[in-house]
Amino acid sequence: MRRLIWHDQTLNTAIHWQCSDGQLEELARLLAGLGIRQADICLNGWRRYCPDLKGVQKYLSLRGRTSLAEPELGLAEQLGMKGVALVCNAARQDRFNLLLASAMRDADRRCLQSSLQLEDISVLSAPELAVIAEQVNGYDVASIIYDDRKAKGDPLSAFEQLVIIIRKVNCPAEVCLGNAFGLATANSLAAVKAGITHITTAVAGIGGYAPWEEVVFAVKQLLGFDCALPQDMAGICQQAAAVLELSIPESKAIIGQSIFAHESGLHVDGVIKSPELYEPFSPELVGLKRQLIIGKHSGSIAIKTKFSAWGIGLEDIECKHLLDRVRTLAVKKKAAITDIELQQLYRSSLKEQNYART
Repeated sequence: MRRLIWHDQTLNTAIHWQCSDGQLEELARLLAGLGIRQADICLNGWRRYCPDLKGVQKYLSLRGRTSLAEPELGLAEQLGMKGVALVCNAARQDRFNLLLASAMRDADRRCLQSSLQLEDISVLSAPELAVIAEQVNGYDVASIIYDDRKAKGDPLSAFEQLVIIIRKVNCPAEVCLGNAFGLATANSLAAVKAGITHITTAVAGIGGYAPWEEVVFAVKQLLGFDCALPQDMAGICQQAAAVLELSIPESKAIIGQSIFAHESGLHVDGVIKSPELYEPFSPELVGLKRQLIIGKHSGSIAIKTKFSAWGIGLEDIECKHLLDRVRTLAVKKKAAITDIELQQLYRSSLKEQNYART
């Protein structure tokens, strides 16, 4: 089974947003906790405020991204990077060979591994891809990067193009995919099926890239790859977003805090009896827990299950009285009932029942 390698862009976004050195190091630590070991950094973006990357490099191996037309290879060497990605537009081949030859000589002199990142490559035809592959094969590049950050491709065309590239070039191929139309995860899966093993992602899709958690979980569940998932995967992703002062939507696929929340009475009954029919995977796989939301749509099963988790067994008559109170409060609040409110309603109901008996 092929081993997948993740090239992170979350850190690059943090640098673009001019996060502090401490924030960058903490983010790198969290990324390493997810099993991510490499990150690509835009050298031009780094120049804007020159953060110290020594703390980051304790956790991640960095590759500098720079323009082929004006490569900043000296800066990459100065920052202790082992490689660079030379970026150029695939559709514009003016002086391509001359520029690449010059950059490769300079990179070799500095002992930097050079990858070639081709922007807008998704718009090229098969014959045009073959021409580029022939040109690339004339140089000792570490890899060729299929760059579709503008999200012009789709899974079918991406698969077909990547199969051609893999067959034609003499070096490994990578993908760097944008998520403007919500296809980055699907395009990444197509890339893996085509034979790609190096994939650019970002936690929660931050910065407009393929969401790491979606891609890693999909290749594990759907394509059968042996990808190790940290026990608190969702929590670590939440922490990484928090470092950037962002919050992940509760409904976010794979890691959203409320994606396993259930309220409707019939629905809750079904989830309790056969969770596999209602949930695509076990919440524990990503460090989440199933939540029973108590509100105006709740039924007796949800109430009994909730109290059973607290070690309290409700009789049918108790549950009926309590459910009436829950629905009244939920309608009045126009929102779900919190656990504290539910417990208060229960105590109030008990007092009334005891008073009625006396």
